[in-house]
Amino acid sequence: MNDVEIKAVVGSITVHHDEARIKQRRVLEAFKSLLRPLNRKIRAEFKKWWRKACYAVYGVEPLTEAACLSRESSLKPEMYFLQIGAHDGKTDDHLREFVIKNRMKGILVEPVPILFQRLKENYRNQDGLFFENKAIAPASGTRTFYRLRDNTDGLPHWYDQLGSFHKHIVLKHKVDIPNIEDYLLEEQVECVSVSDLLQRYAIPRVDIMLIDCEGYDYEILRTIDFIECSPQLIVYEEKHLLGPDARLCRKLLRNHGYCVINVGANAVAVRRPLMGRMENYLSFIIDY
Repeated sequence: MNDVEIKAVVGSITVHHDEARIKQRRVLEAFKSLLRPLNRKIRAEFKKWWRKACYAVYGVEPLTEAACLSRESSLKPEMYFLQIGAHDGKTDDHLREFVIKNRMKGILVEPVPILFQRLKENYRNQDGLFFENKAIAPASGTRTFYRLRDNTDGLPHWYDQLGSFHKHIVLKHKVDIPNIEDYLLEEQVECVSVSDLLQRYAIPRVDIMLIDCEGYDYEILRTIDFIECSPQLIVYEEKHLLGPDARLCRKLLRNHGYCVINVGANAVAVRRPLMGRMENYLSFIIDY
């Protein structure tokens, strides 16, 4: 077979492949058009059914953040984790129990100095942990970070958990702290990328990743090379993501083989390639 014939065959295969993709897309659009008129109640029932299917596949019911962490942290003799936005390692922290119980190893990242000191103190008797007093960003350098200053003025107990690159995310809590502007701090923090961080500490892998960055979670996830770093479980804060970012974040994770389920303020992404692909097709129902 000469070059001309080979090119003709390749061209024919390409045309048929493209036609197949077009037909597949048309079938999907037709299916969507049939389901669009369904009312919210039917959609909600479908979501419940899908959640039960996820329970069955993942083997945890009910599917909660703590249940997922409990299951994943005990799968291997040595588990490695990366916690971004670790706070003090204790307050409202679902991971802490399993880090201690299963002697997990990993990296904890916290940019606020006073919280960072508490974090190290709270894990002072735990071996195999690395602590990084920086924020995670797409590239190393410095960035403006917004948080509330330390005080004893009777603010809600979670006030020191408010820290973000997005000023509006911090200020949106004005309903709970009417004079929140009086406490707002704007400071420069050192940043490091996920890839640079993993290279620095050279842990063999990341089995579990937790991200709590007050609206910046998607920006972090989109910088990750999922070929080099593919955690079995990712937990990220979803409640502060804007509508488009929340949908894009789920799509990103599903494209990399994760099944994504909301668990309150957070979402858990479990590495299940088949379920992830199915979720992408059904996202217009699941994520409405």
